[in-house]
Amino acid sequence: RFERGGPLTLGDGSPLVFDHVLTNIGNGYNTHTGVFTCPTSGTYLFYASAKSNGAQQITLKLVKSSAALTFLDVYDNDHSSVLITVHVNAGEDMSVRHHINGAIVDAWYQTSFSGILLSAD
Repeated sequence: RFERGGPLTLGDGSPLVFDHVLTNIGNGYNTHTGVFTCPTSGTYLFYASAKSNGAQQITLKLVKSSAALTFLDVYDNDHSSVLITVHVNAGEDMSVRHHINGAIVDAWYQTSFSGILLSAD
């Protein structure tokens, strides 16, 4: 599980880089790039949550390699989350990226990203 500990200003398509890593079994998460590289092929459960900063909407996307799998919309200083199950091959990347709209995520441990291997191939 990875959490963001303070406000983060984003550009279009840029990844959220989580600065507080609670668990990183297999060391797949890179704290410099914000990208999780799957160490094992299999079915994963990924969870992302975010809180917007102030009166704005922000849209984030959960990305596998370069393909957006799902989107997360957060409105006016609110909190939202998304959960997805997906097959990922070893070496493929997963990340949470800014899509459109507001550019500031207000975190303070309310913005997070988690990945759990449910079943290895």
